[in-house]
Amino acid sequence: MTSRTRRRLCCAAALMGGALAAGIAVRRTAGRAPVASSGSQAWQEIDWSAQLRDVYHGAGRIRVLDHGQGPALVLLHGMASSWQWWLECLPELGRHFRVIALDIPGFGESDPLPSGWTMADQADAIAAVCAELGVAEATVLGHSMGGLVALALEAGHPALVQRLVLVGAGGVPMSERHLETVLRGLRLAQRSVASPQVMRLLGRSPRALRTLLSAAMVNAVRLTDELALQVAPSLAAPGFADAIVASASAVRASRPEEVATPTLLLWGAADRFSPLRSALAMRSAVPHAHLEVIPDVGHMPMIEAPEAFTELLIRYADPTVPLPRHNEFIGAAHDQ
Repeated sequence: MTSRTRRRLCCAAALMGGALAAGIAVRRTAGRAPVASSGSQAWQEIDWSAQLRDVYHGAGRIRVLDHGQGPALVLLHGMASSWQWWLECLPELGRHFRVIALDIPGFGESDPLPSGWTMADQADAIAAVCAELGVAEATVLGHSMGGLVALALEAGHPALVQRLVLVGAGGVPMSERHLETVLRGLRLAQRSVASPQVMRLLGRSPRALRTLLSAAMVNAVRLTDELALQVAPSLAAPGFADAIVASASAVRASRPEEVATPTLLLWGAADRFSPLRSALAMRSAVPHAHLEVIPDVGHMPMIEAPEAFTELLIRYADPTVPLPRHNEFIGAAHDQ
């Protein structure tokens, strides 16, 4: 790694974190020691290639992982991600659900949509995939940007979405100042991973990837070396730049009070991209919402706390199980 590449990577991580810190007050524990990586390595014992397929729709090809049996659970990843970001959770989830984990168009191995696409266009593509797979009803989970796609899917294809799960998701109430702060961080990240030198470094150095993601995670060491090598290639997504534009438009147009589907809000207590106060506001706005908070976790609970994340999904994602209404969440997280 050249000194120039190292400086570019560290600068990007610092600027992302600095941009977020400028607009968000986050409670921290002084002198917190590094936390060893948690999470099962069972995913390494599974031949995932046997469960992957390409589904074609009007705008191209979408890569889909179809894993497990049970009620359908559709997983929609966040910005510059892919289906592999769920790997630590997939073995256990597959024992309870038929998991449809796909690469959103423009990310991972899926073809991009034509330039100028909206979240409604993404939702139409996801609905076409579900139809091709024979999935008429599903729990739809969206993380970060994937939450905006999930909300668009609920609005445009309500018969498909039996239950909505939003994880550190876009579409929650937030100020224009905070939105601009997040967008600034995303633009910095996009410019960084557009560099071939940076991508070569991230593809072979888990430590470098943890540095880049340190603005989004409470403790990036929870991203294992093995998983880092799997997810790094998805960062340089052709749809990244268009997704920033589409996300900004969708967040500004979001109407949480119009969500009609029972909704689980699953949040990291220390999420700086989508802070907990936004989840609390979303819980108040959505007619039937339940909030679960994972302590000591930032924007990526599927990586930072995969066991707790998976346990909550098994408990609440089955649409045949009644979802509690507007639970009381009492604790320090209210003050964040």
